[in-house]
Amino acid sequence: MIKKIDHNKMGKADHGWLKTMHHFSFADYYNEEKMNFGNIRVINDDKIAPGSGFPMHPHSNMEIITYVINGELTHGDSMGNERTLKRGGIQYMSAGRGVMHKELNQGDEELRLLQIWISPNIEDQEPEYEDFDLNYQDRFGKDLVISDLMNIKQDIEIKATEFMGVYEIDGIGKHIYGLVVEGELVFNGKALTESDAFVIVDEKANLITKGTAHILYFIQ
Repeated sequence: MIKKIDHNKMGKADHGWLKTMHHFSFADYYNEEKMNFGNIRVINDDKIAPGSGFPMHPHSNMEIITYVINGELTHGDSMGNERTLKRGGIQYMSAGRGVMHKELNQGDEELRLLQIWISPNIEDQEPEYEDFDLNYQDRFGKDLVISDLMNIKQDIEIKATEFMGVYEIDGIGKHIYGLVVEGELVFNGKALTESDAFVIVDEKANLITKGTAHILYFIQ
């Protein structure tokens, strides 16, 4: 199976300071056909205005990855971590038995990030935090295997790449969920633009760019 998911048909919310797009059911957006994709529970495409953000709030038993696309993310948590990440930065938090954290935009520009929640295969562990201030060029023309950087409590592979031309994804025997972070491409004859998503189940797929394109995808 190969499927395009149009971003115009995803859940959306506009809170003024926060404009968000939900790939799966979250908060006030509920769609019984979009509860998860395997162990992926949440993918939110958030745009956060300067001087705003999410104050301290709790999480437990969830693997949380924050992928900074543009702007500046300031994180703080009950484990004592205080960090600011910019474009290319990736943050991993294993909430375990419970943790508090905040995510703020203290910069002068809009912050765009992807917030990803993955259900863990083991619960009630000691919470963990890591971040990676990566050069954005680490993605260009090659795979950045994000899941190799962190100790995710789940059997899942996460890759990001920015490329020009043709990119092949071998989904034979696999379940893959991906999204176009930036740019435009043709996905097995289907046109995809920024924020669209795609599903590949037990097939191979070719992605052909219009210019350059930046994608993130999950293999289960």
